[in-house]
Amino acid sequence: MGSLAARTPHKPHNLPSRFASFPLGRPIRLRACRGISASSPGASSPEGGGTGTGAGSGTGTGTSMHAHPWDESTPLLVVVSRYGEDITWTDDVKHPVIVYEKETPSAAYNTPKNKAKEASSYLQFLSEQYNNLPEHVAFTHGSDTSWHHRGYLRNKLNVVALPATKPYKSFNRNRLNSIAKHPQHYFPHLPVYWSETLEPYFGPMDKLGDFTLNYKGSAQFLVPRWAIQARPQRLFQELYDWSMTTTMEDFWSSRMLEYTWHVLFDIDAFPLVDDAPR
Repeated sequence: MGSLAARTPHKPHNLPSRFASFPLGRPIRLRACRGISASSPGASSPEGGGTGTGAGSGTGTGTSMHAHPWDESTPLLVVVSRYGEDITWTDDVKHPVIVYEKETPSAAYNTPKNKAKEASSYLQFLSEQYNNLPEHVAFTHGSDTSWHHRGYLRNKLNVVALPATKPYKSFNRNRLNSIAKHPQHYFPHLPVYWSETLEPYFGPMDKLGDFTLNYKGSAQFLVPRWAIQARPQRLFQELYDWSMTTTMEDFWSSRMLEYTWHVLFDIDAFPLVDDAPR
């Protein structure tokens, strides 16, 4: 991986001038730039180059120093959370791909602490890029094949129907367990997580009933920009800060987000309470 790699399938739409140095044609890959110092052109800041200011966010105070390989007219951006996986399969994805590394300050996109597995990287992107989103975002793990999705992930990404008509689409096959029938998979961690993060936005957890029923798990999904921006940016920032600072074990903190991604994005099924922070 080691450097900024340009790829050349469809022509980007209405690229602004900051993209002029990139060859047009196939989309650009921005991966971990291990050979680029943090002060070099094309590298992000050591803190991850974000805009977060919450305690423990680790996202710095400025914008990243590299040009992003997407803009607001990009139909789909793929955001990969990687921790050592072979991601050469992303070369066959026809959409722009960015890869979040863990604890790799020289990477183009870096999550400063390996906390909460993929959840922290997803939330970092959502909080930092909230006002700079493409039309759709696909969040994925670093493996092309896995037990939780059928076939090859690259193929799913290449044939996904756009524009999305639903606010949340999982790429996986496994369904979440029912809270009512299988509480051992959720408790006691879920009520703690909910009270610390989501209750101000969605109200008491028990009022939502069996809210995992018929939703899929394992945290790989497609979300349109309109569903993301239907929620306030501060929600994603607060969740990111929680993921980076919680004393909950990573196995459980990542599971808490896995059990509630659909709550964040299925905006019709899970509306915000009237007095939710904005």
